[in-house]
Amino acid sequence: MHHIGEGVPQDDKTAFSYFLRSVDKGSPAFRAGIRQGDEIISINGQKASSLGLKPLGLMLRAKPGARIRVGVQRGEQTRQSQFVLRPSL
Repeated sequence: MHHIGEGVPQDDKTAFSYFLRSVDKGSPAFRAGIRQGDEIISINGQKASSLGLKPLGLMLRAKPGARIRVGVQRGEQTRQSQFVLRPSL
């Protein structure tokens, strides 16, 4: 399971930053290199800052077998990761 925390508004006061509060070890996201504290900058090509927290969470909990592309920023480094969702236990 991924826990997402909402950050402070960015300069335009309407967009937010989203940070991962946790990433389960052994999860597809963890195996793809995504870690606690990473800022989610995009999901499947959509800017995370333009999405609300609920739609963002729903995208990360899509149907098992769905392929997800996530852009994250960790410090000054930006990276794209891709993984396939698995069924919840």
